[in-house]
Amino acid sequence: MTLETQDERQTYQTVASRIVQLIAEAGLKPGDRLPTERELGRELGVSRHTVSQAVKVLAVSGMLRPRQGSGIYVMRTTPPTASGFIDVTVRGDPRQVQQLCEFRMTLEMQTARLAAERITPRGLRQIEEAAQATFTSAEQQDPNRFTEADTAFHAGIAEATGNEYLLSAVATVISLQFWAGDTAMGEEGGKPGSPIASAQQHLAIARAIHDGDADAAALGMQQHIQTFFESYELEVRRRMIGDLSTRS
Repeated sequence: MTLETQDERQTYQTVASRIVQLIAEAGLKPGDRLPTERELGRELGVSRHTVSQAVKVLAVSGMLRPRQGSGIYVMRTTPPTASGFIDVTVRGDPRQVQQLCEFRMTLEMQTARLAAERITPRGLRQIEEAAQATFTSAEQQDPNRFTEADTAFHAGIAEATGNEYLLSAVATVISLQFWAGDTAMGEEGGKPGSPIASAQQHLAIARAIHDGDADAAALGMQQHIQTFFESYELEVRRRMIGDLSTRS
């Protein structure tokens, strides 16, 4: 039971679907642990990196929860209601990334607003823990843990709305931006777009949700995603200049 190796940007969503099938075929229940990413890669005939991206997609949708040092756990056995309703292919085209960021900004500003209005103690705890985890992992320069915590943060806000369509939309749009995230995320201290700066924005959004301040939560999310896109644009220009210098 293997898949042909393809370009990973096209494959990881297919792998995510196969993991959902494997959960059903194995009769796994919430709380059960999946095989490791390496084992899943061998089972599906793809690289560990592709499996990791697929797991991130399923983590955003609330189906899986990766736990560092422990494994990957099943949280639910069926995908959100609207899973896959956005059928878009995003590649290295800045115009497409801009359109996706505009959509994500509109979407996540509303989820942040609704989360602030509807937050429960349990939902707030998940959001605050994820926000703090992004800051801790940024300080420790642990990119894998940062990505896990970042995914949990945005998914937690969407889940706090109580609207599965919003959760599914957020899951889809974040999965489309995984590849762009590596380009946009710098590594230098607290510069805009750096993990530290991103984590600080997470903490500010979490505080606004804690305070029930819907306007501040929405504005914080708007600034957060705008920073992401601006960092992406700057890094693309830097790489283009580097390529031209190398060729000349």
